[in-house]
Amino acid sequence: MIDLHNHIIPAVDDGARSAEESLEILKHYVESGFSAICATSHIRSALFDNDEENIRRHAPIVEEIIKREGLPLAFRYGAEYYYDDSLLEKLDNPKDLLTLDPEGRYLLVEFDYKIAPPHLKEFVFKLGLKGLRMVMAHPERYRYIYKDFDFAEELIAMGVIMQGTLGSLMGEMGSRPRKHFKEMLKADLFQIISTDCHRMPSCKKMLFEGIEIVKKEVGTEKSLELLQTTPALIYKGQPF
Repeated sequence: MIDLHNHIIPAVDDGARSAEESLEILKHYVESGFSAICATSHIRSALFDNDEENIRRHAPIVEEIIKREGLPLAFRYGAEYYYDDSLLEKLDNPKDLLTLDPEGRYLLVEFDYKIAPPHLKEFVFKLGLKGLRMVMAHPERYRYIYKDFDFAEELIAMGVIMQGTLGSLMGEMGSRPRKHFKEMLKADLFQIISTDCHRMPSCKKMLFEGIEIVKKEVGTEKSLELLQTTPALIYKGQPF
């Protein structure tokens, strides 16, 4: 399996606090059957004092841990961008963005939970002109998505990749996102599932219990598509 959404780089956002905590989480990734992860630290103005350069400086900490401990886990890093004016400005130089893949093809973006961003479809179209596809982080938390599956399907038809997160499934954000995750999963609206792992011990719970729930809900074949096959294409920067 491959995880394309987590906050395992220590001391850059609200994820792992230390290298020791990162190591503990990394070991659970290996034990639960993951072969690769892409760290996606937050980049969100006025909330996290974080940017691309800071992530580049801190990411080697995780690489060193993996190498030192001999963990059989491939690692790369991108970012979880918040949709705001600063992101729109960064589209002028898309090569500077931290994508989920080495080809600069897939961009992870999160949005306001309650209010739909203006001109969302235009934003998706603009990304396409820049050679980017949007991976929408945890759509099960967005009112305008879980209340309007037709709108979700329109975005998917435009190339948006819906990324459900085990953090929602395991109740990290309350009962409603958990409910909406299951509804979207049943409606086959997710193209991939990732963890959104932040801290211990919740990471351990989602890596083991969350994955088993997904398997029970959709079966082994579909769960592998969501957790392994399609994430692998994104991780490698391959089109699909």
